[in-house]
Amino acid sequence: MVADLSAFQKVHPVANPEPDDFEPDGTWYGMVEARGALYAVEPNHGEIDVIAPQSGAISRLIDISASQGHIVPTAIAYHRGAFYVGNLKTFPIVEGSSKIYKVTLDGQISIVTEGLTTVLGVTFDHLGRMYVLENTTGNPFPTPGTGRVLRVKASGELEVIATGLSLPTGMTFGPDGALYVSNVGFGPPPVGLGQVVKIQLGDSSWLLPTSASAVSGASGVRYTTDLTIANTGDAEAAFTLRFLGHDVDGRTGPTQSFTLGAGKSVTYQDIVSSVFSLANSYGAILVTSSTPDLAVYGQVLAQTATGHVGQGLPAVSDAGYVRPDQSGSLLAIREDARARTNLVLANATSASLDVTLTLVSDAGAALGSQLVTLPPLGMTQLNGVARLLGATGALTGGRIVVSTPTTDGAFAAMASIIEADSGDARTVMPR
Repeated sequence: MVADLSAFQKVHPVANPEPDDFEPDGTWYGMVEARGALYAVEPNHGEIDVIAPQSGAISRLIDISASQGHIVPTAIAYHRGAFYVGNLKTFPIVEGSSKIYKVTLDGQISIVTEGLTTVLGVTFDHLGRMYVLENTTGNPFPTPGTGRVLRVKASGELEVIATGLSLPTGMTFGPDGALYVSNVGFGPPPVGLGQVVKIQLGDSSWLLPTSASAVSGASGVRYTTDLTIANTGDAEAAFTLRFLGHDVDGRTGPTQSFTLGAGKSVTYQDIVSSVFSLANSYGAILVTSSTPDLAVYGQVLAQTATGHVGQGLPAVSDAGYVRPDQSGSLLAIREDARARTNLVLANATSASLDVTLTLVSDAGAALGSQLVTLPPLGMTQLNGVARLLGATGALTGGRIVVSTPTTDGAFAAMASIIEADSGDARTVMPR
């Protein structure tokens, strides 16, 4: 046993317990990990408690009942330094009576979203958008077939994502970017009807870490980028291209929208110039679509005195991002008289993100580290990265370990190993 929450509750009562729903041992509903601790929410007492997993020590983050009364808090998520808590409310159900509350790390509570009903789940996607699970709508008591998933827009408007769920009780995002919902979470016999339902969202995304148009490189070489998109599905696909630029907030970058027939493909030559009408610029490109059935591939072409050389650059999808508690290694890093290595980092989220870089020699020695901060949907390029990370002599066969300490962070990384004499480059992706 890690911690005895029931014992803690009995000796630490809340301010306003509800006699009709009160159970001395508690009925714990949700729990998340944040900053090395566990945070558990209890609906019928109305509290969030903090558990230290190593020692089992328990403390109270907030007595929700003291300020909000008996609202039946259930769902909890940790996002960008704060907790987001949804409430079920009492029966009979009053449509639109549930809310999402923000609870800070020092226990301050405020309302962020209203007009919800019977909330039993809350989560966020990699772009920072909130999703809410409603157990029952349009009925005074729990009713199968009336549950739904909503997305909260930046304006506060509620967008319906899925309907027809039967008494759903929880949801989370999978590594493939889809929502997974616990369906038929309770109800009458027969037993064994519970399901996990996959909800494939309509806005799949791919991130091309870098692109350029006629930007002169360190060796005097000039670069352009071609982008190819194929629709592998059996229906027409709509998609949007957004140029994120470099070292800036990419959320306001220019966009262009297109459609592509089933089974067809299209190549945008010199995309930065031809699609976005930009010259002497470089940066990442975000592709979003109404379907997951797109294949996205880039080619960076170098115009040299002897002709064109280049490198392939596959776009990174949701499953390929580096996330917290993960790391990736970029291999074969080189910095000597014959070649140099440039590193590209691209933030896949709509919040600032920190990336930790560590350069390791082929003998396993750590040569240096650096923390890089990326703006929202921001990209940066570190030229001669081995030197920046502490390599002083010739380096061959090194590797760069990339990770992020940012909660809910997600980013793409790639390295280009560029030959000094020809300007030819090889693409290295994290492993």
